[in-house]
Amino acid sequence: MPNLSAVPTPASVRTLTAGEQLSQVDSGAWDELVAAAPRPSPYLLSTWVRAWLAEPSFECEPVLVLAERPGGLVGVAPFIVQRHGRARIASFVGSHESALGDILLAPGEAPSLGRELLDAVVASARPDALDVFGLPAASNLARAAGERMTLVERVEAPVTEMPEGWEEAYTRHASPKRRSTDRRRERQLSELGNLEYSLATDGDGVLRDLPDAFELHRLRWEGRPDGPTGPTNMPAPSGRLIDRDERAAA
Repeated sequence: MPNLSAVPTPASVRTLTAGEQLSQVDSGAWDELVAAAPRPSPYLLSTWVRAWLAEPSFECEPVLVLAERPGGLVGVAPFIVQRHGRARIASFVGSHESALGDILLAPGEAPSLGRELLDAVVASARPDALDVFGLPAASNLARAAGERMTLVERVEAPVTEMPEGWEEAYTRHASPKRRSTDRRRERQLSELGNLEYSLATDGDGVLRDLPDAFELHRLRWEGRPDGPTGPTNMPAPSGRLIDRDERAAA
């Protein structure tokens, strides 16, 4: 006789259609799914997702599909729908700023759960098209969509391993011309005033330096027609994406 105890309990799938409903979700369990992904994306962390959906300038319809078993959260499809003309376009929360976005599945979950989550997104969102950017290779979304999705590889996401530390990695990967250019720019900056460096290695350091990082990001893209849709458009209060009570998730 088959071992019925080995058959997994069917997942319960539900859809959230408002950012405020995220208060119903265990943020720790959500972030564990992010950390378990082959290419974890910080833009899928629960804190970041809540910040995006709370931002007034980011007009969208949330379509957050959750899969749960008796043991807790086992899958998340974090999508939104935005109107472009008369078309309804689905994408990950954060749109093109959510690099390495994907459907999140707990370790050991079958690919069929990813298909179930995607089908729930389509049924709820009724999109005319799905547009995702920065999808990792061998993604859960691509497996779930199958032939329904066309993938166009534009650029591989960079990964740098630094077992010997930053200086050794910089010397190994940056050409002599690039290092010379960096030194020249460093001298030019020092001529404008005192040049100081800040290294953030913990939650407090990140909270201290985030405002300056966002300001540099804004200045970098200000006035450019191809600028990003991310923190540049977020007012200062929304820019604090890491709450002091949730630093561990970051």
